[in-house]
Amino acid sequence: MYITFITLQKINPDCLQMIYRINLKYITYIVIAAIIIGILHKNETALLILLGFIVLYKVLKEPKKSRGPLLLGMLVTGTLGVIIEYFGTKWNYWEYHDVLGQLPTYLYFVWMLAFAFLYSLEKKIFTYYDQITTSKRILIFLLIVLIYPTLGEIVTIYFGVWTYYFPYQFYGVSYHTIISIAAVHIFINYLLSIYYKTMNIKDVVLNP
Repeated sequence: MYITFITLQKINPDCLQMIYRINLKYITYIVIAAIIIGILHKNETALLILLGFIVLYKVLKEPKKSRGPLLLGMLVTGTLGVIIEYFGTKWNYWEYHDVLGQLPTYLYFVWMLAFAFLYSLEKKIFTYYDQITTSKRILIFLLIVLIYPTLGEIVTIYFGVWTYYFPYQFYGVSYHTIISIAAVHIFINYLLSIYYKTMNIKDVVLNP
């Protein structure tokens, strides 16, 4: 929706309509995913198993030539995400509710799927842009990584999954978190772009 307004002059009406549908589809995806996490978060085992199967499905669904980089991105994102979560909760910047330990057992999978979700959305969006400039590509990319994760967090916070103790919040989500999540994804994409360029693998997101 908002993403398509940036380069209307570069897109024919059919592509523009398709991009609107993609945005609506992915908004629906992230809201439903956040609701499921919100409903099941008190049952860590069930949510862990469910998310584990979804991770496996995402990896196996990917074409073999890009399965390795996708899995690498998911693993690195999951690792960095859990490290950030560990210190954030340890220093009381935020707190997870209804968990047995400091962090929920399913958290690693959540971060893995966050990368898969954003990468998939970016891939679909950039497919419909023809000869887009680097500056507009970066702007679209930033909008994606800033808006979609925030929407998911708003929904899960509403269901009581966790609480931020930072000041300056947007519907319960701290501005520190919005920036941090975007920074993590940008960093992972940068690492993957180096891999793609080194291996001479073409990709509409990482090595156009």
